Amino acid sequence: MESFPQPETTYRFHVSYGETDAMRVAYYGEYFHWFERARSQFIRERGMSYSEVEARGIMLPVRNASCRYVRPARYDELVGVRCGIRDWGRASITFVYEVYGPPDSSAVL
Repeated sequence: MESFPQPETTYRFHVSYGETDAMRVAYYGEYFHWFERARSQFIRERGMSYSEVEARGIMLPVRNASCRYVRPARYDELVGVRCGIRDWGRASITFVYEVYGPPDSSAVL
């Protein structure tokens, strides 16, 4: 596995019941919400909020998003989403994410 870009942040949380289906498996679309929360935390840890970034006239629309699922996240499981920046362009930033769980494991979800 290639190394994760630095700096990085890890957003940790328990999978909520509302994020899961009848089998208590996290609904696939929830991962993108988790990515957004990790991205917001990444920005906040660097001294700004998303609102402050936008107030400076910098918009961060998502132009492309994809996810490869390795194994399911389940209800009440403690997971972490690693977030970092892979590429900086003149008018773009490419964020990358990895979902792990539980934290005592290095298992990629």
